[in-house]
Amino acid sequence: MAIREHRELKHRAKTAVRVHVLLKVYAKCIEGQDGAARQRIAEALSR
Repeated sequence: MAIREHRELKHRAKTAVRVHVLLKVYAKCIEGQDGAARQRIAEALSR
């Protein structure tokens, strides 16, 4: 495997891990807020 290909694969793997971590953190931030979001939507639709 060429050095360039190896670096590309390594970069993709790191990027995938970062995206996975960001999604896990984001999911924890919004967990339990669905009720409040539904309420805001209902209020906006009733105007």
